[in-house]
Amino acid sequence: MDITARFFKVFSGGTRQKILELLSKKGELTVSEITKALDIAQPNASHHLQLLQLAGLVVSRREGRSIRYTFNKKHAKDVVQDISVRLKIF
Repeated sequence: MDITARFFKVFSGGTRQKILELLSKKGELTVSEITKALDIAQPNASHHLQLLQLAGLVVSRREGRSIRYTFNKKHAKDVVQDISVRLKIF
């Protein structure tokens, strides 16, 4: 699956959209902080974060025992730009 297809697939889930919105507003967060803010279960949040990472829209880093997640704005801009170019072709 190419980057553009993954991008659209990620946005098909409302929870993933909420996670991206939260990360874009709040910056770097742990799974615990995300679950509290969105009132979702930890396994559910972890699953969605994994999909967002596979699409390149979220990056993570380990800090002690915690993993902190951040919205990858540069990658999102690159994908949107790619989509824009593709639409001009058709």
